[in-house]
Amino acid sequence: MTDKEYDFLKDFALCWFPAFMAFIGVVMVAWEIPCRDQVLATMAGLNTFMGAVVKYYKAKYDKENSGEEENE
Repeated sequence: MTDKEYDFLKDFALCWFPAFMAFIGVVMVAWEIPCRDQVLATMAGLNTFMGAVVKYYKAKYDKENSGEEENE
C-alpha cells in the first residue's frame, strides 16, 4: 500500500465515513426510514473493519521501517 493510499484510507476511516454515518442516521430518523438500525450497524461494522486494516498497515510499516532508524 502506498503512502497516499494509506493516508486516504486513514482519513476516510477516521473522519469522513463516521461523519457520513452520522448524516445517514439523522436523515433516516428524520424521514422515518425503516431498517435504520440494520443499516447503521452494517456501516459501523464496515468502519471497524477499515480501522483494523489501517492498524494492520501501520504496524507493518512501523516494523519495516524500525531498522532504518537504528542505522541512521
